[in-house]
Amino acid sequence: TPRPPRKMDFSNEFTLTSADAWQGKDAFVSFMSPGCPHCQKAHPQWVQFENERKGKGSKLIGEVNCGTSPDLCGSMGIVAVPSFVHIKPDGSHELYNGERTEEGIRTPFFNY
Repeated sequence: TPRPPRKMDFSNEFTLTSADAWQGKDAFVSFMSPGCPHCQKAHPQWVQFENERKGKGSKLIGEVNCGTSPDLCGSMGIVAVPSFVHIKPDGSHELYNGERTEEGIRTPFFNY
């Protein structure tokens, strides 16, 4: 029997709906979609990361719901979810291409 999908809450303080949110900032952003099973699995780990990093340092940590903000995801070149992106203050960005495990997601972002 398939398990029901996990609920993904995008109505929190970390939800970003505009590129203005990270403009000129050093940011780590997760791009996910509620209907994606891989996103449902990664989302709780990302939320834990957000909460652990809250108030620590000047990095912006956030998430984008590609289901409700497809234009924003497209403008960042997101073609698959989940995607994790380091956005630099100058607007350049790099996509994280590592493992989608808890350790794989957390380690590169904690090193900044």
